[in-house]
Amino acid sequence: MTGSVSPARVATVETRLDNRLNHGRLWIGTMDAFASSDAEYIGQEAELVAAFSALSNINYMESPLSKDWPEGMLEKINAL
Repeated sequence: MTGSVSPARVATVETRLDNRLNHGRLWIGTMDAFASSDAEYIGQEAELVAAFSALSNINYMESPLSKDWPEGMLEKINAL
């Protein structure tokens, strides 16, 4: 992940902040917008980690290295 924020996400956060500002709750609005953004980011990171793990498992199982490890070793590693 590059850390860049899409224009749509910026617009969403700006809209939330504007709505809160209009109601006189700038601080609460700011924290709400960041919390929502953080939750979305964490969700995206979890998806990326799951995809990477799945791809790593496939690559490992298709490699000659997998023949030398005892049965169940990959499951033990994945459980960490």
